[in-house]
Amino acid sequence: MKGFDPALIKWIIFGLVFIVRAVAANNRKRQAKDKALRPPQSAAAPPPIASPTMSQNQPMPRIPPSNAPKKSSSNPDSPWSNNKGPFDS
Repeated sequence: MKGFDPALIKWIIFGLVFIVRAVAANNRKRQAKDKALRPPQSAAAPPPIASPTMSQNQPMPRIPPSNAPKKSSSNPDSPWSNNKGPFDS
């Protein structure tokens, strides 16, 4: 390896070893922090709050038109009546 200074190669190797050790230490530190935040794996899992698969409702049955309930006349005092209000044009 003509043209390379042996001292430079030594410092490059030391630098690489230092970087690898720093990354490994940081990873160990993060794993220890994650273990402290999470409950132990031997504990029972908490029940799911509302997963999308559990909260799917069955489809509403279709009512044939012959068995459909009759529409009743709306209550005139109801705010949902079909009558137009004072501001409707």
